[in-house]
Amino acid sequence: MVGFVLLDLRRAAMKRALPAYAQLQSSAYGHDKPEILCAINVELESTPGSGEAADEAGTGGDVDVGGGEPGQDMEVAGLRVRLRDHDGVYVIDKGGAPYLFSLTVGGTHSLDAFESLARERCAAPHGPFYFYYSFLGNDVMTEVFDSLVAPVFAIERASIRLELAPSLSLQVLSALSPLQLYLCCGETALAVAHIPLERLGGVASELTIEDAFPLAALPGQGEAPSAVGSVYVVASFSPGLRPPPPPASLLEWQAMAAVAQAEAALRCWRLSIDVRSIKDLDYPAASLFIRYSYPELGSAAPFATHPVVEHVAGTTVSELLLPNSFCAYEFVASEAFLRSTLETAPLHIEVWHRDKYVKDILLGIAAVHLDSVLDADATVGPVSLAGTGGEATELRTFDAYVVVASLGDDDAPGAAALPTRVAELRVVLSLENMGGAPPGLPSLDARAGAPVRGLVPDAAAVVTTHDRPVDGPHAAPPSTVNPQARPQKDKDEADDEAGDTAGNEGLGNEPASPARHDWPARAAATGPANPRDAPEYLAAWELEVWKQEQEAAFQAKLEAREAAHLALLQAKFKEKEKLRIQVHERKRAEYARLEAQMRKALREVQERERRLVAGEQALERRSATLQDEYERRVDELNDKSRRFRDSLNAKHREVLGQLQRARAEADAAKADARKAAKKLDAATDAIRKLQADVARSPTLQMEAQLEALVTKVETLESEKAHVASAKKHYRTQWVKALKEIARLQDREKENALAGASAAASASSSHALADAREDVARMLEEHQRKMQDELQTIKLASAAREHALAMQLEKQELVALKAELSAAASAQSAGSRPHDHSLAAEGSEVFGLLNSPSPAPSSPDSPPPPAPASRDELLTSLERLIDEREALLASGVYAESDAVVAQVDKALDEVRAQLAVTPL
Repeated sequence: MVGFVLLDLRRAAMKRALPAYAQLQSSAYGHDKPEILCAINVELESTPGSGEAADEAGTGGDVDVGGGEPGQDMEVAGLRVRLRDHDGVYVIDKGGAPYLFSLTVGGTHSLDAFESLARERCAAPHGPFYFYYSFLGNDVMTEVFDSLVAPVFAIERASIRLELAPSLSLQVLSALSPLQLYLCCGETALAVAHIPLERLGGVASELTIEDAFPLAALPGQGEAPSAVGSVYVVASFSPGLRPPPPPASLLEWQAMAAVAQAEAALRCWRLSIDVRSIKDLDYPAASLFIRYSYPELGSAAPFATHPVVEHVAGTTVSELLLPNSFCAYEFVASEAFLRSTLETAPLHIEVWHRDKYVKDILLGIAAVHLDSVLDADATVGPVSLAGTGGEATELRTFDAYVVVASLGDDDAPGAAALPTRVAELRVVLSLENMGGAPPGLPSLDARAGAPVRGLVPDAAAVVTTHDRPVDGPHAAPPSTVNPQARPQKDKDEADDEAGDTAGNEGLGNEPASPARHDWPARAAATGPANPRDAPEYLAAWELEVWKQEQEAAFQAKLEAREAAHLALLQAKFKEKEKLRIQVHERKRAEYARLEAQMRKALREVQERERRLVAGEQALERRSATLQDEYERRVDELNDKSRRFRDSLNAKHREVLGQLQRARAEADAAKADARKAAKKLDAATDAIRKLQADVARSPTLQMEAQLEALVTKVETLESEKAHVASAKKHYRTQWVKALKEIARLQDREKENALAGASAAASASSSHALADAREDVARMLEEHQRKMQDELQTIKLASAAREHALAMQLEKQELVALKAELSAAASAQSAGSRPHDHSLAAEGSEVFGLLNSPSPAPSSPDSPPPPAPASRDELLTSLERLIDEREALLASGVYAESDAVVAQVDKALDEVRAQLAVTPL
C-alpha cells in the first residue's frame, strides 16, 4: 500500500459536489505529499432501506450493506434527527450537549460452528466474512477475514457524534436498542447478536459496556434459531467529542482469549513423505540417492535414501524403486498455521549421483507443493491415542509424479540458462489428524511466533462507572452487577481465605491492606447494630479490596507487557517499513528501467511497423510494375515466337534442300571412294614389290657401314672438344705461373737492393762473393724458366699435330662419302623408272654427309687449311691479342722475346686473312 486518504462520508449531500484535492497520507513521504482529486455524491436507489434489510436478515436472507440514507431527516422515539453537514453531527430534537457513541468489535469465539451453515447458504463458503451493523442510517462494516476457524481482522472503533439533551439520552438509546450486529458471508447474513443500548443511558458522565454477546444463527425456513457462538463488543456513550480510551479489561480479555484460542486450535499431526521411485532418467548411467529436509516442521536434519540405486540406460526396467525412502514428521500445530506453512514452503527434493572418485553431483531438484495433501479426500480411521478426547483420526493421501529439473549451466554467459527436465519422482504424501493436542506440548505456532487472535470466551456483562460516590471510610465496595457474582462467605471461610491470602504475598506487587487484621476491634466498637460492621462482611470486604489490588497489579503487568510488545512491534514495523521502502525504491527503479525498455521497444516496433508499411507500399508498386513488365514481355515473347516459327519453317525448307544436295554429293563421293580404293590396292601391291626388291639390293650393307662411320666421327668430335678444354685449362695455368714468376722476380729485386745496402757497410770481398752467388742463382732460375717455355711450346706443337691428324681423318670421311654418293647414283641409274622416289630418299641421306672440302693432298705434305669465316677470324684475333697482353703483363717476357714474336706473327697472319675475306 502506497498511502490512504481520509474522507468524511457524512458530508456527502444530494447536490453535486465540486471535486477537491485530498492529500495522500503515508509515512513514506515526509514533505511533498501527493494529492488525489475526488468528489463525494449521494444518489438515490430503488433498493429497500436499512430496516427492510434488517428484516430480511432476520429470516436468513441477504443483507444490504448500503441501504441507509444518512443525508435525510429521521425520527427516533418521536424525536426529529437531522444531520448537520458542516461538521457531521447528528442533532436530536433541539440539540444540547455533545455526545460520542462508539462501538468496537473486539473478538470472537467458536465461529467455526458456522462453517456448515456457510457451505449451505453462501456461494463462496470460504469467505470473505465480516461483521455489519447499522446505526442512525450509517452502515458500518469490519474488515473482512477469510477463515471462521481463526478469524483475523483489525480491531477498529466506529464513532458517531450526537447532540441531544442529557435527559433524552436514555429515551433515545432505548429506542435504538437493541443494536443488531450481523455476521455476514458476501451478501448473506449467517448470524446476529443483539446489543442492548439502554444500559448506556445512566446518569454517570461516561458509560461503557464490555460484554460477550451470543451470536444466534439466523434460522431458515422451518428451523429454530440456536446460539452457537459469541462476539465480544465494547460500546460506549460519553459526553464530549473525544472517544474514551479502550478499557483495560478489553486487553486482558483479549490476551486470555488468545491463550484459550491457541490451546483450543492446537492439534496433533503426522505428515509422512514417501519418495517411492524414479523413472525416465535422462542420464546413461548413475548411482542415485534422494535427499531433502523440511525445517518448517521442526526438524532441520536432512533425510537421504540408502543404499544408492544403480541406473543403466538401455535396460528393460523403466522405473527404479528407492529403498528406505519413508519419513514421518509428528508435530503439534493449528490447522491455519499448518495450511499457511504448507502453502508457502514447498518441499525441495534433491536427486544426487554418488561417485567413488569425485564429490557427489547434484542432478536436479523437484519441488513438491505439500498443500496438495490438504485438498485430498479424507478417510476416517481408528481412535488416536496421541490426541485428547478420543477423537477419530482423519487420513489424507496424495500420490503423484513430480518433474525433476536441472539447475542449468552457471558458466553460460548472459542473460538466463533455462532448467531442463531430468527425471520424474513418484511422491506419496499422507497427512493424519490425530485430534486435539494435550496441554503442555510445544507447538509450531509458538515456535514460529504466530499471532493468535480473534477467539474470545464468554464473559459476564459488566457496567462500570468512573464517577462513583464514596460514603466515608466504611463505604461499601463498588457494586458489581453480575448474575454470576460470588456470594458472601461466612466468617470461617473469610478467615481461611485471609490466611491463604497472607501466605501468598507473591501474587501482587503491593502489600496486603492492614484493615484485614483489625476487623474484630472495629466490629466490637460498632456493635452488631449495623450489618456492614459484621465480621463476615468486613472479611469479605477486605478480600474484595485485596482482589482489586491484585487485579490492578496484574493490569499494570499487562500494560507493561503490552507496552513492551507494542515497542517491539513498532521496531519491527519500522524495520519492515524501511525494508519495504528499499524494496519499493528498487521496484520503482526496475519499473523505470522496464518502462524505458518498453518505450524503446515500442519505438522500435513503431519504426518497424513504419518500415513494414513503406515496404508493403513499395512491394505493391513493385508488383504492379512487374505485372506490367510481365505482360509486355509476354507480348514480346509471343511476337518473337511467331517470327522464330516462321524463320524456322523457312530454314527447315532450306535444310531439306541442302540435305537432298548433300545426299547426291555423298553418292558421288562414295563412287569416287570406291575408285580410290581400287587405286590404293594397286599402289599397295606395287610398294610390296618394291620393298622386296630393295631388300635384295646392297643398300642395307652400305647403310650399316655409314652408321659405323658416323659413330666414329662423333667419337672424334668428343675427343676434339676434350682437347680444346684441356688447352684452355693449360692456358689458364700458364698465365697463373707467369704471374707467380713476375712476383718472384720483384721479390728478388727487393732482396738484391736490400743486400746492396747491407754490403755498403761490410767488407768489399764479402759483398762481391754474395753478388756473384745472387747472379748465379738468377741465371739458374732464368734457365729453368726457358726450359719450361720450351716444354710449353712442345706441348702446343703436339696439339697442333693432333689437330692435323683429326683433319686428315675428316678428309678421309669426306672421300668415303663421295664414293657412297657415286655408288648410290650408279644404283639409281640401273633401277626401274618407277623407283625414282626411293633413289631420291637415298640421295638425301647421303647428302647429309657431304660437305664442301678440298681434295686431299699427298700423304707427305700437310693438307691446306680450310678457308675460315670472318667471325672465326675475328674470334682468333681477339684470342691472340689477349694472350699477347697476358704475356707482357706477367713481367717475365718482353716484346723482344721469341714467344711474344711468335704471337705477333700469328696476329699478322689473321689480319691478312681478314683483309682478303669478304664481308
